[in-house]
Amino acid sequence: METNRIRKGEKVVVEIYENATKVGSYQTTDAHDIEEAIREAYRSSDRYADPMQDYVFKVTDSTTGTESRYRINAHGNVKLIV
Repeated sequence: METNRIRKGEKVVVEIYENATKVGSYQTTDAHDIEEAIREAYRSSDRYADPMQDYVFKVTDSTTGTESRYRINAHGNVKLIV
């Protein structure tokens, strides 16, 4: 079971949160993986001037019904929030 993966063609929604408040949303079917979906959402948001580490990203794969939350660590890597 691949719960933390997405494939190109799947409908994915990325919501951006700052201090538990939703500040943006992005929908795509072109992302190859979760990291790409998050980075696309961030680049398309009006928060692009702020560090990515300031936000939590909720990724929902509408095709499979899975969702998870992620942060960006100090090294710029996407990390699952458990």
